[in-house]
Amino acid sequence: MSDAASFLSDLQMRMETHRIATFIVDFHRCTLRAHAAQRELDTDHVEKLYETFKDGIDRQEPLIAIFHGQRSQLPGPGSHLHDISLSIIGGQHRVNALLKLEEDTEKWWTAVLYDEGMSVGPYHLVDADVFWSHRARQWRQS
Repeated sequence: MSDAASFLSDLQMRMETHRIATFIVDFHRCTLRAHAAQRELDTDHVEKLYETFKDGIDRQEPLIAIFHGQRSQLPGPGSHLHDISLSIIGGQHRVNALLKLEEDTEKWWTAVLYDEGMSVGPYHLVDADVFWSHRARQWRQS
């Protein structure tokens, strides 16, 4: 197995260990912030997404976020989240573009939540961007 394949395999296993579930995040009822290790916000990219979202929003690709709190605070998978704090590690540009839209636009997105253990160790969530980018390319090619 190549170093890259080994890296992705290890990262995928670690991510699944810390994965909580997929939820619907209501932006008005949750505290959202960029993860400390996240790249800087590219305002040009946000603007392009904003213009695209005016014609319709494709919410198929979930956000990737770290949940700050006890799992017991969460409802069942697939439920709407509110009154919680999340650090966005994948999707901050989509969040910012969506928040720019008119008030009558529903401000929600699906998110795959991970516990805070995903932020530490040899592979942290910044590496998840590498993994998800790789997976997205695989899905598009199949």
